Amino acid sequence: MDIFLLLKTLFDKTPTRNHLEILDDINKLLSVNGLHEEKEQLELEISASFTGSELCLRSASKLLTLQDKNKQVNKIVGHLTRELVSYCRSNGLYPKVNHEA
Repeated sequence: MDIFLLLKTLFDKTPTRNHLEILDDINKLLSVNGLHEEKEQLELEISASFTGSELCLRSASKLLTLQDKNKQVNKIVGHLTRELVSYCRSNGLYPKVNHEA
């Protein structure tokens, strides 16, 4: 094994959970807190995705956009959105807020 790869594996600070686990927690929190419209919008992004990468990018971007529009969403799932964005970035994906949505 390459020494660089070994060191990266040992010291990598990537999140330990995957995007599906994080999204499951986000959906639960949105539902429990009565944010049904936001949950539905997120689920539409999830269902429109064909690959894991697309799912990660689309859902993280949608969450960033929802948080930008609704501070309550940020308060409730902001920490999980940051975890999801971190997961995306660790996989070379860079979600962004869509100000036109």
